[in-house]
Amino acid sequence: MKKAIYIVAAIFFLQLNMAAQSKSKPKFSGITQAGFLAGGSTNSLQLQTINGIGYRGFSLGIGAGIDYYYLKTIPLFADVRKDIFAKKKTPFVYFDMGTDLPWNKTETEDAWQKSQYKNGLFYDFGIGYKWLLKERLGLNFSLGYSQKKLRETRETIYWMWRDFPPYGPSTESGKDTTYYKYSLQRISFKIGLSF
Repeated sequence: MKKAIYIVAAIFFLQLNMAAQSKSKPKFSGITQAGFLAGGSTNSLQLQTINGIGYRGFSLGIGAGIDYYYLKTIPLFADVRKDIFAKKKTPFVYFDMGTDLPWNKTETEDAWQKSQYKNGLFYDFGIGYKWLLKERLGLNFSLGYSQKKLRETRETIYWMWRDFPPYGPSTESGKDTTYYKYSLQRISFKIGLSF
């Protein structure tokens, strides 16, 4: 396993060194995409925007989006991708990793229950196909595997009603706290524009 990591790192740095000796310069790159997420419990939509730098088939960027799978969240992530060929039509590979922020950190279901959500790990990796329509404008299709992790702390409150004198308002008699960890895996299909 360590040998494979060293070989991949050596190839990556060799390509960067060769690119540095050429006359090409890094350029701004951006991707805006919409996607469909399919998983065990439900299907939903996602939106993403990624901005960064592209250089000789590599691109490195920072992305943000909205993910509606199970619980609405905001993924914030680093995006690395590589075009396989230096052509107008080329397959590519990508890897995203970052954190996943809940849209609503606190949710009150009723007078009995209250939930607090905390962010967790987000990652997405896969393959795709890019088709340049003009010099810098491209159409992207990708298929990947994505996972987001979240934590929930749910408090259930027990109330006691006074049915005996002196009559009065109900009072809180106790709390029960439950902790949940979610690991939500799904397949993602995205289509978007790159520039």
